[in-house]
Amino acid sequence: MVLQHGFEALGLHRIGLRVLSTNETSIQCHPACGFRHEGVARQSVKVGDQWRDEVITGGIVNRPPQAPLSQSELHPPRPWL
Repeated sequence: MVLQHGFEALGLHRIGLRVLSTNETSIQCHPACGFRHEGVARQSVKVGDQWRDEVITGGIVNRPPQAPLSQSELHPPRPWL
């Protein structure tokens, strides 16, 4: 829904998300919303006095949001854990 609205109603080409690697709930929801794992930005955000990793996911207009995800996208490697 989010990707479809962005692509069709707003005319966007790409929608990206960046969340802290500790936000497991959000990370697990991304594939169901059509977002694909793109990578990890290591130590990219400072929270308090510690640097934290961010997980990067995205959707691109030429890939339909309802297209099935591969097993590696459903369960991407998590080197930050």
